[in-house]
Amino acid sequence: MESDSASDHDEDSKQRVGKEATKLSTFEGLVARTMVPITYDSWLKVSEGVREGLWQYVLFVVDPKSRKQILQSIGKKWRNFKHYLYAKFIKNRSKDPKANLFKPPKDYPFIKKEDWKVFVSHRVTKKWEEKSMKAKNTRAHHKYNHRLSKKGYDGLINDIMQETGKTEEEINRTVLWKKARELKIGGYDADMKTIVDKIDERRLSLLRRAMSVVKGLFSRVEEELIQASTHLYQINVRYTLGKHTHTRTRVYNRTRVYSRTRMYGRT
Repeated sequence: MESDSASDHDEDSKQRVGKEATKLSTFEGLVARTMVPITYDSWLKVSEGVREGLWQYVLFVVDPKSRKQILQSIGKKWRNFKHYLYAKFIKNRSKDPKANLFKPPKDYPFIKKEDWKVFVSHRVTKKWEEKSMKAKNTRAHHKYNHRLSKKGYDGLINDIMQETGKTEEEINRTVLWKKARELKIGGYDADMKTIVDKIDERRLSLLRRAMSVVKGLFSRVEEELIQASTHLYQINVRYTLGKHTHTRTRVYNRTRVYSRTRMYGRT
């Protein structure tokens, strides 16, 4: 099964661009939920055969070079789906004796009963709880998470490129960082505003320093050009006045001859 639509990729940056990029992202989520067993402990353990099957199943016409990016995106959505299943159907019910944790959720009939049992059994172990707590503590240190939708940074870069006409290389990384954390109503929350102000101050300081360096370079180049020009002028004057010219002038009915031999190499 194929699609008439295409999700384009920028040849240099390999970022997704075009109106079909969001559709592709949504489709990847569907593939991640329905085609990758939740029994795998991590994406790294998903077999190459499964990954190749996912790649071949993608309905959109994409550049073959984007295989790695497509699979990475599917892997991220698969991990998010597993986290959602744990948070909604296991985490808050694991200590409820009446809860039938091993019954697959009706919302996802494609999840096999045996796969769900393996998934739950792994999530209720002490080892998993310790791992989950460690990951939670790590995320707690991420104070400045972005507010982007599913389009992510790829979509943000594409939007800025369309609005400004700049290439990806011309877009400053700090601009992306700030744009990704803006509130929907504009501006930033208090904690974020402090960081944004520091970024702006730092950029302004670097800009002033760069301008000072450039100004100094121009002044130095101008001075050297003046010195070189003066030096060349002096050489020309000495060269011209130090040579005899081969010409004739008549003074009081006499002919005075000046040699021009050395200057023009003629006799």
